[in-house]
Amino acid sequence: MNVRHFVSNIKEQEAREIYFGYYVKRGETSENRIKEVRNMCFSDRLSNHNFWANFTRLLISSIAYEVFLILKSMIKKTKFKKAHKWQIDNIRLLLKEIT
Repeated sequence: MNVRHFVSNIKEQEAREIYFGYYVKRGETSENRIKEVRNMCFSDRLSNHNFWANFTRLLISSIAYEVFLILKSMIKKTKFKKAHKWQIDNIRLLLKEIT
């Protein structure tokens, strides 16, 4: 069971409306994008002691994320509804299978 508890001062709405209307949308707009760039483009691997090595790795990860965002926007223009929900890791794996 996935039980959620939260406290809110938003009046005149039921708890389910508040949770799905506000908290879930908040995660989808910002928190999931941070998770994508960190985990799916490997931008959190800055373990080198040299600044320029870490800078270059972060720059490459950021460019890769931007390329994936362009791909996602192109995919959303297609007629395949299932593909509209793909995340960066799904696109990356599909591209690896093609090559």
